[in-house]
Amino acid sequence: MTTESGLRVLLIEDNELDARAMTSSLAANRDVAFDITRVADLESAIEALDTSTFDCILLDLSLPDSIGLMSVELLGDRVPDCPIVVLTGLDDPATALEAVERGAQDYLAKQTADSDAVIRSIRYAVARHHSDMALRSATEQLNLLRDRERIARDLHDTVIQQLFATGIGLQSVAAAVTDGAARSKVEMAIEGIDVAIRELREAIFGLHAVPQHLALARAITELAEESVGTLGHRPIVDVANVPDTLPISIRREAIQIVREGLANVAKHADATATTVEVDVEQGDLLVVVIDNGRGLPGDARPRSADGLTGRGLTNMEERAGSLNGRFRVGPGPGGGTRIEWRVPLTAGD
Repeated sequence: MTTESGLRVLLIEDNELDARAMTSSLAANRDVAFDITRVADLESAIEALDTSTFDCILLDLSLPDSIGLMSVELLGDRVPDCPIVVLTGLDDPATALEAVERGAQDYLAKQTADSDAVIRSIRYAVARHHSDMALRSATEQLNLLRDRERIARDLHDTVIQQLFATGIGLQSVAAAVTDGAARSKVEMAIEGIDVAIRELREAIFGLHAVPQHLALARAITELAEESVGTLGHRPIVDVANVPDTLPISIRREAIQIVREGLANVAKHADATATTVEVDVEQGDLLVVVIDNGRGLPGDARPRSADGLTGRGLTNMEERAGSLNGRFRVGPGPGGGTRIEWRVPLTAGD
């Protein structure tokens, strides 16, 4: 009976006796079920890796079609998501260090590595590699967020300020133009600049990233603060009864709903007041965004995805559906628009 799930291992070994000894040693272990595929050269290893997935590679450094550590680099480039344990007949610390520097997770000398050492090395290599991949992913995500913040800052500090300066200059020109047609063209240009500034502010608001690990109340408060420049007013935020154990998938979607809701208000509503409410009601997380703006046009208040009047609203409904929830949009209690996004608290389990 195994104590953990089985591991698929690719053994690249041209020596028949060494291959049999390694396969027998791994197969005899009762704690881990090893599924071993053995090949005798690098070309066959690449073919196996192209058609199957493995948890670990055991690599002999002396192969007929590859000599030394170049095999480590080649396989590391080919399958970066699979850890490599190097096997060699030489007990050479310098070679071991270089193997690790080139991408191997571990280095074993055949003459000194017993069954327990090999199994331990495989298990640790898999665990370390998973940790390395998670760290690399987190680092890439952090760099992406930093780039987004830098772009948002540059847009605000340079592009918007330049547009403001250009608009002010054109207003001075418009005041001095006596020809009606020419003045109309200048005024249209000024209006175009105003639209561009509003759209840039919306883009900047979208670029700002609220960390997903923050408590929901703080994350939504930060979103509301970031939206002040785009909305022209400070939204009222009311978050109550939200458990600290809220699944991260629900918290992430709720943050996006508030982000899209505020962006929609800024883009379409021409509102002077906005309220964001988050609460737990009858086992559901409830997110409500209300504004006092112009409301939905005509009969466009949607009851299903077909009736939604913008991609932002469609996104909200799709996000609710992905968590077995519901989405509604309609008139606010005193005019304007009210959106309601509701998902069960168990949806993220």
